[in-house]
Amino acid sequence: MPRFYLHTLRAELRAEDIEGSDFDNVTAAIFEATLAMRELIGDDLMAGRPLTPTAIEIAGEDGRVLKKLRHSEVLERNV
Repeated sequence: MPRFYLHTLRAELRAEDIEGSDFDNVTAAIFEATLAMRELIGDDLMAGRPLTPTAIEIAGEDGRVLKKLRHSEVLERNV
C-alpha cells in the first residue's frame, strides 16, 4: 500500500508530516486531507477566529507534491 504525506501550510507556517500514512491511492489521500481541512476550518470557526489561509499538500513517497488542497476548495464542495 502506498504511503502519502499530508503537509499542512497555515499562514507562513509549514507542518511537515514526517510519518506519512498508508492509503489505497491518491484519491483516498485527498479524501483524508479534505476531512483534515474541514476540521481545521471548524476549529477556527468554533474559536471565533477568522479563517486562516490554509493548504494541505499531498506528497508521494518520493516527496513529490501530487495535490495542493486549499481551504477555499473544501468550502466550495461537499464530500
